[in-house]
Amino acid sequence: MAIVMVGMLDEREEGLQLIKDHIERRGHKAVLMDISIGTGAITSSLKPEIAARELAEAAGTTADSIKEMLAKERDKATSLMADGLGKKMLDLYGSGDLEGVFAELDSTAKRLGASADTELNHPFPKPAQPSGKPDKPLTLPPLAEALERVGMSGVMEKKRLATRVAYGVGLVALGDISDRVVSLDGDVSNSTFANLFEKAHPNRFFECKIAEHNMVTVASGMSAAGKIPFASTFGKFLARAVDQIDMASISRANIKLVGSHTGVSLGADGPSQMAVSDMAYFRSMTRVDTGNGTAACCVFHPSDPICAYRCCELMARIDGLCYLRTHRPETPFLYAVDEQFEVGGSKKLRSGDNLTLVSSGFMVHSVLEVARKLADQGIDCNVFDAYSFPLKTADILGAARKSGGTILTIEDNYAGGLHAEMAEAAAEAGEVRVSGMTVKRIPKSAKSADEVFSHVGVGVEQIIENATRLANKGR
Repeated sequence: MAIVMVGMLDEREEGLQLIKDHIERRGHKAVLMDISIGTGAITSSLKPEIAARELAEAAGTTADSIKEMLAKERDKATSLMADGLGKKMLDLYGSGDLEGVFAELDSTAKRLGASADTELNHPFPKPAQPSGKPDKPLTLPPLAEALERVGMSGVMEKKRLATRVAYGVGLVALGDISDRVVSLDGDVSNSTFANLFEKAHPNRFFECKIAEHNMVTVASGMSAAGKIPFASTFGKFLARAVDQIDMASISRANIKLVGSHTGVSLGADGPSQMAVSDMAYFRSMTRVDTGNGTAACCVFHPSDPICAYRCCELMARIDGLCYLRTHRPETPFLYAVDEQFEVGGSKKLRSGDNLTLVSSGFMVHSVLEVARKLADQGIDCNVFDAYSFPLKTADILGAARKSGGTILTIEDNYAGGLHAEMAEAAAEAGEVRVSGMTVKRIPKSAKSADEVFSHVGVGVEQIIENATRLANKGR
């Protein structure tokens, strides 16, 4: 299979050589088409597979004629070269030897003075769907099967796994189903576990190094070409790409961003690695309409590996921007392996009539511990896992009305995330009061997650104290 490069050897030799080397290292054939007629002397050591002379002849003229036209009839010369280019492309397409096009025509168009309406006279037929990969909703296999695929079958017995690892497992499974799925990573694939995809599908993994802004731009371009790109890095580092994420949202790019090491549960890695403001940023887009009735961004924040695995499936099925938050520490399975999840969904994990506790992600496990200790004191709480945004809040608000009318949200993020989501919903619906516990101090490095939780104000004992006060007030 060939990737065609269109460029001008008199001015772009070094860049074209780098691109050609990269293509060939990935096992593809690089076909360079030169369009340097009339732009200056060519001293390039890089030899094109298809010279400008051949393009002119394919258009029914000669290189000398094209050169003469450039002085008086630039549009005609450009149109003829485009015609020759189109015919050569179609020859490759018809032979089944054309995989993609890498075009460096921005400077070329300016140099040749091409008019805005210049078009190829031979448009390409619509590319067919990749063989054997029908364009239909993606359905992941059972988790046990996906774990066995990556050599982790022992997880099913242990029933513990970090959500970042579950993401890597889900990504590999999606790549097995559809060759439209591609993976990009910002030089931390051994931490995001995108390296599982790299091992399983090396030709569809793209290492973007420490250039998150560029990674998002590349992902947007791939989505425009029909791919389903999953771009991963630490959630903290995605802040470097806010401008590019905004542009992806504006263009309705079908990209899936994944931020690992979110919240403060990573402990010893320290605050420079902790994403605590990302939730507020991405949640702000979940209440924005794209113009076709869908959210500008869908956010997923799973609390256990079962949910994380299924969130990969939900993201792949959405045509638009998504953000998945994952965590560093291992967590126990909270859900049955066949549990079903939905966009905007939540799960009720405990029932009570004194107070309603709502959390998401890793903090759900702390909240469950709190609920068990409160139950020993005679305070029974509802516990909800709010794993997706924009959150459907009706069930949570309904439960709260029947259990004292008070909700306490708990999250290891800065304000603007889950607490804001529930408070806005309660303010609009009425009859329910929402109190929130968020990160109130700049995090620090510590030996354990619990130590950091206490430092920032969301430790288990701090939650118990706050919950007890609210429950007693509602009695």
